[in-house]
Amino acid sequence: MAVRAFELISAVERGQLISPANTSSPPATISCLDACGPNLYVGTTTGWLSRFSLTEPGAHSEAQLRTLRNCERRLSSKDGVRCIRATSAISRLLVLCEGCLTTLDIETLEPGGSSSSSSSSSGGGGGGGSGTSASGSSGPRVRGVAAFCVNERPIAAVGEDPFCVEICTVNIKRRTIQVYALWSDRVQLLHDLSSPETPVALVADGPYVCVATSSRYLVIHAGTGHCQPLFPCDPNRSDAIVRRAGVEEFLLAGPGGLGMLVTAAGTSHRAPVPWSETVFAAAFLDPYVIALDRSGVNVHSVLDQALKQTLRFTGGNLLEACEGRLWLASSREVYALVPRPLDKQVWDLLLAWRTEEAMQLLDGAGTILPREKLQSLSRRAQQQRGFEYLLKLQFDEAKQMFCSGCTDVREVASLYPHLLPAASHFVRMHPPLHDTADFVSISAGQLQNLFSYKRFLLDCLRDARREPSTWGRPSTEADSNGRDQCDGWQVDVDTALVKLAAEFGDDCLFDLVAEDNVCILEDCTPWLEKHGRFYALGLLYKCHGQEEVAFQLWRRIVDGELKDTTRTDLLEYLVDMLGSCTQRHLLWDHAAWAIHTKPEVGVRVFTQLPPGDGPPAEEVVSFLQDYPSALRYYLEHLVWSRGLQLEKFHTHLALLYLDEVLALLHPRVPGKNGHNGTAASVDGLKEDADGGVHSSLDGYTGRESENEEALLAARSRLQWLLQESKLYRAHLLLGRLGNAQLHIERAALHGRLGQHVEALSLLVHAAGCMHEARKYCLRYGDASEPVENVEDEHLSQRSSSDGCYCPENGHGNQENGFTCIKLDRETWSEGEVEDKEATRSKRGTWDEGACGSAKQAGSDGGVLIVEPQRPTRRELFTALLRIMLHPPDGRPPLELEASKLLNTDGSEFEAISALKALPEGWSLGLVVPFVTGSLRRALHTRRSAEVARGLLLTRKNAARAAKTELSHISIRLSEDSTCPVCQMPLSEPAFMWFPNGTVVHPACARSHFACPVTGRIFSPEPPVQQHHKS
Repeated sequence: MAVRAFELISAVERGQLISPANTSSPPATISCLDACGPNLYVGTTTGWLSRFSLTEPGAHSEAQLRTLRNCERRLSSKDGVRCIRATSAISRLLVLCEGCLTTLDIETLEPGGSSSSSSSSSGGGGGGGSGTSASGSSGPRVRGVAAFCVNERPIAAVGEDPFCVEICTVNIKRRTIQVYALWSDRVQLLHDLSSPETPVALVADGPYVCVATSSRYLVIHAGTGHCQPLFPCDPNRSDAIVRRAGVEEFLLAGPGGLGMLVTAAGTSHRAPVPWSETVFAAAFLDPYVIALDRSGVNVHSVLDQALKQTLRFTGGNLLEACEGRLWLASSREVYALVPRPLDKQVWDLLLAWRTEEAMQLLDGAGTILPREKLQSLSRRAQQQRGFEYLLKLQFDEAKQMFCSGCTDVREVASLYPHLLPAASHFVRMHPPLHDTADFVSISAGQLQNLFSYKRFLLDCLRDARREPSTWGRPSTEADSNGRDQCDGWQVDVDTALVKLAAEFGDDCLFDLVAEDNVCILEDCTPWLEKHGRFYALGLLYKCHGQEEVAFQLWRRIVDGELKDTTRTDLLEYLVDMLGSCTQRHLLWDHAAWAIHTKPEVGVRVFTQLPPGDGPPAEEVVSFLQDYPSALRYYLEHLVWSRGLQLEKFHTHLALLYLDEVLALLHPRVPGKNGHNGTAASVDGLKEDADGGVHSSLDGYTGRESENEEALLAARSRLQWLLQESKLYRAHLLLGRLGNAQLHIERAALHGRLGQHVEALSLLVHAAGCMHEARKYCLRYGDASEPVENVEDEHLSQRSSSDGCYCPENGHGNQENGFTCIKLDRETWSEGEVEDKEATRSKRGTWDEGACGSAKQAGSDGGVLIVEPQRPTRRELFTALLRIMLHPPDGRPPLELEASKLLNTDGSEFEAISALKALPEGWSLGLVVPFVTGSLRRALHTRRSAEVARGLLLTRKNAARAAKTELSHISIRLSEDSTCPVCQMPLSEPAFMWFPNGTVVHPACARSHFACPVTGRIFSPEPPVQQHHKS
């Protein structure tokens, strides 16, 4: 009960009341009082009525109201003044004395009213001895009144008149309740309400009148007369308590010593107030209920029904609430119960650590305090309540209070020693929000609680960085020392978050140090090193512009000097960072280390750069000369990923592939059969049915098996490049091959040079790969049909002295290649094609390229590389058939393979040439599928040609007929003829005529097949005729 809700101030002292002239008469005691503005009206038991002027005490003066008695009036010598009510609307004072309700002037206490006041017959008398009068000397009166009250919220009819008040009276004789409209000069009866029992006290609010009888409480509706019984009165009480508490809400004395707050509907929205059973007077002043008993004044809160304040006051007999102030009177003195400002009450509760009561008090202060002050007090209470929850380990409730109160997160962070920066200017709030030193002291050695506090603080710091406005981020204005408060707050939060996240190893640490932050590097570095967060420390260095230090630190992690298992792919991340760093010298400084550590990863330093952003490709290739693996990866990136069309890069990559294959073949030792190990191992590599390289050697285990797999992979890469690229130097690669038995690769090189016979001979006789030979024909042959069939006499007319391939002697010219069947075509050059625009047409002289390619020197010095026409597939398949049937060196012909080739790929052969190439002793049954298919295709081709010829002839005849028909049509144009589209004369010699007779300018016809006037579409056959004037 430490709340000082009210202060007791003396208003009227004992000597200020009028004493009776006769000393033997009983002394005058106060019977009623009321206040209105600066006036205090006091009625006594001796019939005197006095008006006092009030003077408020100064801010530094004694707690006493200075009062001055201005005037007094004796109303009765037989009875005392029963009740007083001042009405400022009509400037009248309503006085009840000797059962008569009289109106007096509010200033002079003289009877008011004009001489021409209306008769009171309308209210007249009310019946049963009650009546009203309006004489000019005494003003409006109502007789036979036992009690009355003024309705502060009158009904609509009265409320529309600002100079009228509504009063409710209890008629003595009729025991009814009468509702009057009162003006300064007259009074009018509005309602006469019946009551089941004699009313003792009453109070009105709006259309409702709350009545206390000798046995119960009632609520009567003035408009309808409906009576709502509430609850019985306490039979032990002599005085009924009926007070207005709010809109359609009343304060009543309930049974069992309870103060009941009841609505007009007969319900209660608030819990009853437990006051003393000896209470004889009460009042309501939101949010307090003030009860008066013989011992003093008790102040209860309607928010929690608790007793908040007790004022010792003996001899009290009267308690009234007037205009937001309470008046307390004894028999000879008057005191004012002045409510203390609500904000001071809240501060008292907060300083006494009674936060919950302060928040309850603020909940009902929305209409009392200004908005700014209410918001400030509410935030303070919520912040303080948040720390109370925090100390009880109720973290969810604490965070909710902190966010609602916009608590500065540094208030919580300051509970962790050394977490805020050493240079922080943060000072805890005063008065303090809590009485706790730090988390360590409140944990009392319980590590689990300390861990929970730190985890809660980490969550708060994360939330504060995401939503700074809800965590007390100050404005951007500078403080008294010229520092930016907003920047200081951000520095403290970022630094504290980095430290705490480093201790917990939380994922938010990496997001924080990788993005823009303003934490103090010198403060965070020891914490990160202490907890082994070296990767995060590198990110922090990079974020603060120290990229060189960051890369050196990360290198130590990759090399194993520092232990940090945060990222297992740190090398990959470091390579990516090198590619995006702004300081290019760092790329060259750390590229060699990254490539040496892991070539396939380190080379990404160069491959991930955009084409126009990185260093020149020639410079990178020169830098990677000491790292063959990395150089291979980089050249693959240039050739395959970027599609760079430069001969030197394609040739360089092919040489690397070839050197890798030869290096894998080199360790082989000679076998017992006299052949070297290289030849033996290569001979064992065959092509499977899908064209993949496989090994027929068995018995390899361990390192030999691994070497075999590496050799297969290396050969696959080399073969892919030789087959797909057109820009390598084939002669150079052939020279590098030497005598290595790499027949598939050698065949690809011969094919690139146009030496297809040599290539097919290698595949068939040396490598024994029939399937690869078939794929060769499909890859290098043109699928289009030849204009003329290649006659077999072509071969017979060629003499072996020309150096061409001759089936009879089984050899051919390796330089000219396929000249025997007109396949001595020049290949696509491997020259340097620096610019794709070099393919434009230029005239000049032709010369022989470095690899047998054709080059044309232009007039401007440029070089145009021209790709020759490829041989057809029929030519290549026919040559393959002859090679299989006429092997060199006296080997037996591959008749079975040749028949299989004819039967499976018969559509790829020219039938006559293929049949002529067959030996004379062959059985026709071996090639029945081929012959049958060839005849069917030949017949289909012939018939299709005849059908096409007939269709073309029909179309030709139709065109001739249409032309003949159109030639007989005459078109007459005169000087007055105009174009229907542009309305201009048809004066030009050319015009357009449509079959529907429309004649227009050629420029006005948007389509040759649609009339521009009617929109009719004509068939394109025959076409529209364009004529000239004859």
